[in-house]
Amino acid sequence: MKCPVCGNEDENYISYINKRPYCRKCIAFGRTYLDEVYPIHKTPLIMTDASYHLSFGLSSRQQFISDQLITNYENATNSIVLAVCGSGKTEISYAIIKHVIENGGRVCFTIPRRQLCIELHERIQKDFPHLTIGLLYGGYQENSDAPLIICTTHQLYRFVSSPFDLIIMDEADAFPFYGDDVLNSIFYHASKRYIKLSATLLEEDIHDECVMIMNRRYHGHDLPV
Repeated sequence: MKCPVCGNEDENYISYINKRPYCRKCIAFGRTYLDEVYPIHKTPLIMTDASYHLSFGLSSRQQFISDQLITNYENATNSIVLAVCGSGKTEISYAIIKHVIENGGRVCFTIPRRQLCIELHERIQKDFPHLTIGLLYGGYQENSDAPLIICTTHQLYRFVSSPFDLIIMDEADAFPFYGDDVLNSIFYHASKRYIKLSATLLEEDIHDECVMIMNRRYHGHDLPV
């Protein structure tokens, strides 16, 4: 038996209620019965205006990575962007967000921490003025059917049956997501394609993704050591 939410196959985490098996490993997200069929729901393709505004132009390195993210997505390749803090990781993701949504897909921007989700929602809503953007974190839901969702990694369990065309994860190295088998499994179940953004992922965290490095900030000067 395999849990359709977290992928657990360990019998030590399977219990029964009225002879029905359920998964205890992801019980915090609700009881998942393993004898029930959980169909994959497909969201209808809706063409949406995802034009955005930036008050500055991208540097040559930022533009290269921005373009490469679109190429990787079209080639069904996952991406990892290793970038120092303050180098513009959020801004380089705008073009791929626009590309996916205007071609009828849904995008999720997820971060492990709630407060950063709130701040990011305000920031991206200003830059994408014509786009309805959802916001989800513990105890709060807004526009959960929007073409762009911003949420904590804990909220991804809601979308396992209707995976996003693209999930962008910032702070992929941060607690509580990093090293949590259940949250990681939910992340992969909820995404058809993904981009991970981080400054400190380790070599063992990288698998078959296309890795791009941005080790300078916009000014182009070396960082102090």
